[in-house]
Amino acid sequence: MNRLMILRSMALVTLLALAGGCTTLKRVDMEPSTLRNELRAGGVIQEGDHVTVVSEVQGDRTFVVTDVDGEAIRGQTDEVPINEVLIVEQRKFAPIRTGGALWTGSILVTVTLGALYLLLGVLL
Repeated sequence: MNRLMILRSMALVTLLALAGGCTTLKRVDMEPSTLRNELRAGGVIQEGDHVTVVSEVQGDRTFVVTDVDGEAIRGQTDEVPINEVLIVEQRKFAPIRTGGALWTGSILVTVTLGALYLLLGVLL
């Protein structure tokens, strides 16, 4: 395997990782009463956000937000009254984090395979 092929392979892995990406959960770290006030003010989540809401009554609900007002957080088929909200977690797209992890992994695999090739080549 020559150097150019290795670089092309690593570039391909990086591009695929950045295109696919991954999501990370970001928990909104507030007391429930403060969180509810911030939700009513419109400062925590917005339309289009992918969230998991933990409610006193409904438990965990995961959906894409279509509307937030002073009374409820709504998705296409979900509605959670703000008065029942305990925790909100936002799902964020993180292609750079995934690309970095895959890039590091591809370097480690390449180095390991190269070391094995050299070791076995020397022994043969």
